[in-house]
Amino acid sequence: MATRRLFSTLMLFTVLLLPVAVFSGGQAAFAASTPAISQSEAESFVRTMSEQALQTLTRSDLSDVERARYFREVFNTTADLESIGRFVLGRYWRKATDAERTEFLKLFEDITVYTWSKRFKEYFGVGIAVAGIRPSPEEEVVVESTVTPHQGPPLLVLWKLKRSEKGIRVTDLVVEGISMAVTYRSEYGSVLQHSGGEVAGLLAALRAKADELKSHD
Repeated sequence: MATRRLFSTLMLFTVLLLPVAVFSGGQAAFAASTPAISQSEAESFVRTMSEQALQTLTRSDLSDVERARYFREVFNTTADLESIGRFVLGRYWRKATDAERTEFLKLFEDITVYTWSKRFKEYFGVGIAVAGIRPSPEEEVVVESTVTPHQGPPLLVLWKLKRSEKGIRVTDLVVEGISMAVTYRSEYGSVLQHSGGEVAGLLAALRAKADELKSHD
């Protein structure tokens, strides 16, 4: 039961965040004078973007190839890959060479696309209700929402939003107390520890994973 709930949580991370995903970490220099995010802006952002993603990527008339293509387009046009890399790798990002950083980001993208694009067709009937908004440190706001999966109990989802040069962006999702940003950092950090802290070891593991997923595509 715990494993099933964890899978549902990770799936929700991907379904809800990818259409608007920009991690914090590379925009500290953005002007502090930018206007605060209003309650109506935040609520509209969460509701509109999540609904658009679900309506597009869960369409039953899409083939696996078409869904993967749309998924990659969404990912490439909305995700700040360098910020993702910086956050996930942490101190190892500074240690990595330019070539290693580039390959890591490409592999991260490929694995994300191969892993989740087919599963979107199974993830329909999700309901999202915005419950409220509250301020958060570092010029963020937190939107509280309840997400009701097709099967299973409702889940409490917190959306951490911040205004950036590109507009309002999600900096993290917290589903039932589990932070998406921390989850991914922990996962890759574990692989790095087992590889002696060498980014090359992580890349080797990611190459193997990408090849495995691609072979099943």
